[in-house]
Parts: sequence; structure tokens; C-alpha cells
Amino acid sequence: MALGRTAYLTIGVLSLAAVGLILLVLPAAYQPYVLPGLLLVLVLTIVAPKVWERPALGVAGVLVCLVLPWGTGVEGQAASVTLPDVVASALVGLVALRTLAVGDEDRLRSWVLLPFAGVVVVGGVAAVAAIDVTLGLIGFVRHTEIFAAVPAATYLSLRTRKDLWLILLTFLAIGVLEGSIGVYQYFTGTGADYEGESIRAVGTFGAYQILGMAAVVGYAILVAAAGFAVIRDNRRWLALLLMLALLFPLAFSLSRGAWIASTVGVVAILALSNRKKLVLLLLVYGLALGIAYGHAGGHSSTLTERFTSLGTIESSPDQSVGDRYAVWHAARDMWADHPLTGVGPKNFAHLEDSYVPLSFSGGSDIEDPGGGYRRVELLSPHSLYWLVLAEQGLIGALAYAALFLSLGVAGLRHLLGVDGSPVEKIFGFVCVGWLASYLTNSIYADLGGTVSLLDSILLGGLAWLASGVGVDKEVPDEA
Repeated sequence: MALGRTAYLTIGVLSLAAVGLILLVLPAAYQPYVLPGLLLVLVLTIVAPKVWERPALGVAGVLVCLVLPWGTGVEGQAASVTLPDVVASALVGLVALRTLAVGDEDRLRSWVLLPFAGVVVVGGVAAVAAIDVTLGLIGFVRHTEIFAAVPAATYLSLRTRKDLWLILLTFLAIGVLEGSIGVYQYFTGTGADYEGESIRAVGTFGAYQILGMAAVVGYAILVAAAGFAVIRDNRRWLALLLMLALLFPLAFSLSRGAWIASTVGVVAILALSNRKKLVLLLLVYGLALGIAYGHAGGHSSTLTERFTSLGTIESSPDQSVGDRYAVWHAARDMWADHPLTGVGPKNFAHLEDSYVPLSFSGGSDIEDPGGGYRRVELLSPHSLYWLVLAEQGLIGALAYAALFLSLGVAGLRHLLGVDGSPVEKIFGFVCVGWLASYLTNSIYADLGGTVSLLDSILLGGLAWLASGVGVDKEVPDEA
């Protein structure tokens, strides 16, 4: 304990000094962030002792910070720093120091760290071989954060059943919060613009991260579905009602991709746990859709049109779908020209104009009460698979395939083959359901700004499940 206190006090002092020097040389455009930055450092220094003793608090802190509408940088710029990124970086550093100080041989020797290392090594090679090395290094840092550093820190942070409960309840809390805001935005016309009406539910994320609220709510639905699958007493009906309630803001997000991905995740959880409950769940989904349509007010036609458009994406694509096909083809051509290492992380946007057809619109119009009207460029292929192939080539595709396949297979084997406490089963089903949802969503979506940290934390949870290390058993648990 004395070593721990000395370590985090030293870290706090050095952090204050370093941040103070950095703030002194900041450009004028960043001066408004000086006071919030100092307050953030102060808060991190104060909470560091608690996080040192219980790292899962830091993981929950990252989740909470995701829904706070505060950040730095400009929409769409190459390098942008947000509050969740800062907190996640602090968490990674603190967990790394703690692991080295107290020792954790069992977890550090686990094979689950090898796939993360593979992603880092391959990303570094692609960055060095990039068309624009500067952009490549920026992208390398981002990919390392999302697919290696934060997941590894989460894996090392999950130690007791209380830690699992903390993460699960935090997911539910931020999902309910964002969902409540989203429903209010839909019915009051204060959300993001959709075909001339400000009805699209986006929560605290705004129109630029238009899928942020849908992701938060979707993962909260997975937690509720896992609770319904595992819990034996009457609390399972509370989980079912919560899942039903969260379907409303998910529907009002008007995100077809989020609807599909969430459904796949929930079906995976229920199919693995209890097929009878899967039938009940499908009935609940149908009931929820009917209720959502009946209570959509004057916007019911919009919701219906968005839902029915799921069947016309291929046959009658709109401009947004046409643009998506265009960037997919551009990514394919980039990969064909640079098959082994790709064009380099963050280099897709740099080369996009040379590959897209003349029919490509180049951007989309967004509007919300907070940011007003603006036009944003389409700077990614909107498919994680094409993004990895285009920017990191065949070696990147193999590294990411090894990451998801190895953790997914091992996680599923431990989930179905090993008896654990109810909270361990709930957490395990959430992680497996997330993987099914994420792999589906990645067909038509790629890195989604700060909301990607949600995926990082659940990827770390999947690594914990795959490792089989379990949690300390001294904490009583009943469900």
C-alpha cells in the first residue's frame, strides 16, 4: 500500500507539472480549454488513489465521461482529443503502473494479450509504410487505443464480482440516461435534423456523432437481455421491461444499422442461453415495434418509412447508400493497389478523392440545436472490414481476424463450459452478444469517434472471459 501511495502521488505531481507546461504553449484557439483542463487534472489526481485500489472505477469513469458533452478539437480533424480519451489514457497508465508495482503474473502470462500485441505490431508496420507517415502514426495511436490499450486495461481491471456489477450497472445507467434524452428530443423536435425535421434522437452526442446514442442504448439493451436470460427470480421481468423501454429510443435514433446490430446481439444472447426466452423476446420485440409506431405522434410515417427502407437498400439506394457503395469501392481499390500493408492508418481520407467516382457527393448535411447547420465530409469507408483492408492491408486483416476469432471462440467456450456466479454469466453473455453485434455493425460502420471506447471496454471484457481467470470469490453474490 505504501508503494502504491508513493507511486500515485508521484504521478499526480508530475502530471500537474507536465500539463501546466503544455497549457502554457497551447495555441490561442485552445485557450478556452485551459481551466477545464486544470480541473480535469485536479479531479484525476484526487480520484487516483481510489482507482489505484480498484481499477474498475476508472473503467466506469470512462463510460460516464462518454455521455458528457465536452471535448476539444474540431469535427473531422485528423487529431482530436476528447474528455473520454484523456480519462481512458489516464486509466491505461495507472493500470499499467499498478500491474507492474503489485504484480499480476497470472493475468500477464495469459495468451489473451498476444492478439492485442499482434494488432499493435501490425499497426506499427502499416504506419511506417504509410503513404503519409504522419497521418499513419496518428491513426496507429488511435487504433492502439481502441483495440489494444483500453481493452488490456479493462481486462486487468476486472477482479471481483463487484467490479462486474459496477460495469454492467454503469452501462444500464448511461443507456437509460441517453435513451430518456433521446425520447424527449424525438417528441419535442429538439434532436438532429432528419429530412427537415429535428426529430432524430442523438442524446448528448450531437449530430456529428449521430450514432453515439444508439450505440449506448443498444449495449444497455444487451445488458438487460443478458439479465433476463440469467436471473431466475422475479427481477428477470424487470430486466425484460427495461429492455422493452430502451427499444423506444433505439427506434427513435432512426439508425437502421443499430436496429440490425442490436437485434443480432440480443438474439445471440437468448439463443445461447434459453431458446424459450428467445421466442418470448421476439414477441416482445414485435409488441415494442407496434407500441413505438402507435406512440410516434406526427412522426409515425417517418419511423415507418425508415423501417421499411431496410428492404430497399439494395434495390432502390438513396444518395447516402450510393455514397457508401462509392467509398467501399474506393477502399477495395486502395487495397488492390497496396495489398500487403495498405495505404496506412488515417490515409484513406488523404487518398479518397483519387479513388471515388464523380457521382460521389463528398459529404452530408447535418444539423442540431447545439451546432446548427454544417456540412461534413465523408472521410472513411464506413465499414471496419474495408477500412482495415484499405489502410493496413492483408497483414492487418489477419491480425484483426485473429483478435476477434480467438477471443470469441475462447470466450464462448468458457461461457458455456464453466459454471460461474450469475453476474459472471450475465457479463459473459453481454460480451458474447456484443461481439455478434459488433461484427454485424462493422459491415456498414467503422470507428465511431469517442463512442468506440464502449467497444474497447467490452472487448476487454471479452478478453477477461476468454482468459478464464475469473474473479475473486470472496464477495457474496446472489441473483
